Amino acid sequence: MHKTFITAHAGALGTLSNTLHSVETALACPGVDCIEVDVRFLPCGTPALGHDRVNESSVKLSEVFALLQGNACNINLDMKAFSHLPEVVKLVDMHGLSQRAFFTGLRENDLPISGLPYYLNSKDCDAAVKLGAIGINIHHSKCSKRLLRRARELGLLVSVWTVDNPRHMRKLRRLGVDNITTRHPDVCAGIE
Repeated sequence: MHKTFITAHAGALGTLSNTLHSVETALACPGVDCIEVDVRFLPCGTPALGHDRVNESSVKLSEVFALLQGNACNINLDMKAFSHLPEVVKLVDMHGLSQRAFFTGLRENDLPISGLPYYLNSKDCDAAVKLGAIGINIHHSKCSKRLLRRARELGLLVSVWTVDNPRHMRKLRRLGVDNITTRHPDVCAGIE
């Protein structure tokens, strides 16, 4: 049977998004394979957590990486800004997470990037292959058998977001998506 990975969305399980508490809560949840954080940059170039903005009191990405030490979870770096991507890659390498970290949030005009695998935020499987992405990352409502079949033909992974309805979770797991990002990973983990 196909394994669908479960990613805890930033702010999953009723926590405040992009906080250390949110990360710790997601890491402690059974069935979570990956955590998602939103990444932006401080004016000095330091990667920090935030969906719309960051400031000096924002959680630094290095603090999240420290929590991942000794834990098997992967980390989805959902990029909301792109000015200092090499700083993110440098931090990933410094913390020994290169086999567990990947980018999402990237669109065709944000490329090229190097240093970490990434999912292209697009339904265009051919563009994802051309641009060197490992997969596509799409809103769950855009996922179909036809799209999954095309992705498989091209060797791409398919990640869907943000799936919070159990009925949709069940449907997508049965379709065979590779990853479901959800605010309710505990619910998703219990669905076959």
